[in-house]
Amino acid sequence: MRHSVDSITTQIRPGTSRRREVMHFAPQQINAARDAERTRIGRELHDVLGAHLTALRLTLELVRRQAPDGNSALSSALESLELGLADTQTAVSTLAHDLHPPELRDGLSMALRAWVRQFERRTALPCAWECDDAAALDALEPATAAALFRITQEALNNAAKHARATQLRVALVARRQSVTLTVADNGRGIPAGARRKSTSLGLKGMQERCISLNGTFRIENAQPHGTAVRVTLPRRAGSATLS
Repeated sequence: MRHSVDSITTQIRPGTSRRREVMHFAPQQINAARDAERTRIGRELHDVLGAHLTALRLTLELVRRQAPDGNSALSSALESLELGLADTQTAVSTLAHDLHPPELRDGLSMALRAWVRQFERRTALPCAWECDDAAALDALEPATAAALFRITQEALNNAAKHARATQLRVALVARRQSVTLTVADNGRGIPAGARRKSTSLGLKGMQERCISLNGTFRIENAQPHGTAVRVTLPRRAGSATLS
């Protein structure tokens, strides 16, 4: 009987270990699949929809050249279409870039710096950029770099939508075994109840990315006012030591 119990226990433990391993890696796989899909959609937006919009713009230019002079109503309609098309092209280009930033292939520091500047132009919100070691950031593993990039996007977009801020800051600090991202604003802050609701302000996805990479995620009210999102991830995937 004792032998049977030991045998059952031996069988259960490997199974439990495998389940834990699957539960640990499942979020990483989900995030990797999500990033791959975003990349595909971004490429399709740029290549396919972008080409169609360019063709429409060329067609409008042809129509304008062939339109009879003196028809103010037609000229006004064409001008309105051209302005609307230009706005649509800008929106598609921005969305495609957000979904599939080509600079990320050249390193995280360049990609984030470019995206922060684009964010400033789009929102008219000044955002300070601080990076203490660009070389260390550019040497991060792809999963870690992608997570930091997406979390920065989400945190800045949340601040622009909800914080009522006039100044933002993005800071990346590389240490021996970890890298820490801080996205802070001088807005109205977040009530304690809202911080407990992880689905509010789009925090759930950021938390899941951190957990899948053995990282830590904190959101807190900054002093004297505002909000700070702080993320620390190990520089090597799978490491749990953050120092």
